[in-house]
Amino acid sequence: LKEDFNNKNIKNIFINLIKYCYFKFINKNHKVL
Repeated sequence: LKEDFNNKNIKNIFINLIKYCYFKFINKNHKVL
């Protein structure tokens, strides 16, 4: 159970990092907000 929680936590952090990089990339290339 604890291991499963850690895996979900890591997955969420990874997804958030991808979203952050993705939106930063979009904002850099397109000045549309």
